[in-house]
Amino acid sequence: MALLEVKNLKIYYPVGNKGFFSKEEQKYVKAVDDVSFEVEQGTVLGIVGESGCGKSSLAKGIMNLTPVLSGQILLDGVDLLSLNKKALKKERQNFQMIFQDPEASLNPRLTVGEIIAEPLQVYENLSKKELQYKVQELMEQVGLSPYMIRRYPHEFSGGQRQRICIARSLSLNPKLIVCDEAVSALDVSIQSQIINLLNELKERLGLTYLFISHDLAVTRYISDHIMVMYLGKTVEFGKTKDVMLSPIHPYTKALISAVPQYKNENESIMLEGEIPSPITPPPGCPFNTRCPLVEKKCLQSMPELLKKGESQNVACFKT
Repeated sequence: MALLEVKNLKIYYPVGNKGFFSKEEQKYVKAVDDVSFEVEQGTVLGIVGESGCGKSSLAKGIMNLTPVLSGQILLDGVDLLSLNKKALKKERQNFQMIFQDPEASLNPRLTVGEIIAEPLQVYENLSKKELQYKVQELMEQVGLSPYMIRRYPHEFSGGQRQRICIARSLSLNPKLIVCDEAVSALDVSIQSQIINLLNELKERLGLTYLFISHDLAVTRYISDHIMVMYLGKTVEFGKTKDVMLSPIHPYTKALISAVPQYKNENESIMLEGEIPSPITPPPGCPFNTRCPLVEKKCLQSMPELLKKGESQNVACFKT
């Protein structure tokens, strides 16, 4: 059963300050352009792609942290975009986010106990003793000693600060946790510890993750399915094993070619040039300016995301 359903989502950011009397057409950054996918209950969907492909905008759109132009975001059947402010506040306890930079996402003026307790104070009616017990329990769940409850964020390492963020996200027993580059700011050795913790919590608590990353090696380890994005669009979607071992879209092949442990000389594709501007994307397939397999049709129309292989859906005319 799908816990999260995203349908035809569009997130466009206006560029510049267009005056009322200006004759110029308003321009937009098409950060997310008609993206649809589902995430099953108790699974992890990894979303990968180069910087600027729309991953973080998608995460912020799902979290209602940035305006959405059109589409639907259904969480357990509830359309988050149709809710009024009061209803959204009530529903927000069901979906939480872990941000990229743990230091920036923690209030330096609050103790760890106060930071983790904050959501509970908003949504739960707990006594002071119950609140302290709950906070200590959450700290233990993420591998932090309860005696640290009165310490401030600056007294912790980067990995410990991310554990605090995870504890805070767990406080309201959410159905969905969005991890936006949750380990990219950490040392490699610490990354593996946090990924292992997320996996343990998923198994123990039945959590569902949307895991956004530019690191395919990390994404492969934690994800059940992978969605590859390029210039605001989905170019490939499938089971992690199938996408990593048998990529179909040339862009997916190029991404995997860049990871030494997954590189296959016969399938190696070196990308040339930069990602085109999302303000003026190329007509047709957005990848046509860098694709080694480009043909005339690719310059004229956008390929549909169609089923190819056992589990994959791919948007490409040449596969």
